Amino acid sequence: MAEIVGSTQYMNSDYVEYQKKYRRDMRESDRVTSALIKDNLPAGDDLTLLDIGCHNGNLLYHLKNALPTLRMTGGDLFQGVIDGCRSAAPCSNHGVT
Repeated sequence: MAEIVGSTQYMNSDYVEYQKKYRRDMRESDRVTSALIKDNLPAGDDLTLLDIGCHNGNLLYHLKNALPTLRMTGGDLFQGVIDGCRSAAPCSNHGVT
């Protein structure tokens, strides 16, 4: 049980702080993933993307900037990071649920 608690504390604090820099400056893995999605997405405005394990929503945030009509949903096991994503202006202002 202590390992789970420690892991939860890490995901809800240290890792959150570490990830904040990638909201401003997209990391290379998100850049590659975004390009793959953009280049292979079928035409149309009625599309939805599900990001399982989205953590703080950085990838969703960058995708929403690149593909504003894309509906997106993110999920994660750590409720604290989901709450943080929902309350962050970039996620809430971009229609990420």
